[in-house]
Amino acid sequence: MTRTLLAIVAASIWLISMASADPRCEGRKDVVEACFDLRGRVSVSNGTPFVRIWPVGTKRLLGVETIIDEIGGEGETFSGPENLKKWLDPYSRIFADLRVCPLSEERAGYLRTVCIEAAHNLRIERISDESAEIEFIYVSETDKEVR
Repeated sequence: MTRTLLAIVAASIWLISMASADPRCEGRKDVVEACFDLRGRVSVSNGTPFVRIWPVGTKRLLGVETIIDEIGGEGETFSGPENLKKWLDPYSRIFADLRVCPLSEERAGYLRTVCIEAAHNLRIERISDESAEIEFIYVSETDKEVR
């Protein structure tokens, strides 16, 4: 009886610690292939998933995994690196060196789902609401803005 109770308590503690951890993409069990690096444009679009990547020089689009917030009722949220989240909104196009991990197989004509592991060398194109002018912002490796 004591061993069973101890096993249940240990399993509960392990499950709670796993649920609270924010797993990196590369360590997840649902990654279907090796992670890879690319230069791409990250932007918000209409539809699901709402965050998409255009790998520069291709005719492909990748859909970035989003999390549906069923508790708060806020809809979908983007679960990517903080330096990317900071700049991502409907008025920004972000060019970056990305490390992505595929969560679905490659199929011609279908949007492939990926998870963003890391983003570096950001170049943000921010479009003004009123004038439609584009402001360029560069973010270095140390996350310092250069306008």
